[in-house]
Amino acid sequence: MLLLQVWAFVYVQNPTGGVFEGDHLITSVIAQAGARVHLTTQSATKLYRTENAPARQELRFVLGAGAYVEHLPDRSFHTPDRGSPRL
Repeated sequence: MLLLQVWAFVYVQNPTGGVFEGDHLITSVIAQAGARVHLTTQSATKLYRTENAPARQELRFVLGAGAYVEHLPDRSFHTPDRGSPRL
């Protein structure tokens, strides 16, 4: 007997495409018992320079019994400071 697992595929999108000074981004995932979730982002995230207020990004996961969450975000990278060479 073949048992199929049902997965939810979730794409987290940030319309600005980056994390800016003063941002506080929170992603909360609650996976109930037995849930299967693949969580990713739509593209790479730029981390912009901050001078006056820090930027924060938090990930919160709560898993029920037997739940499985696969978190595979695309890469994040710092933007170069003014006057520095591009990477």
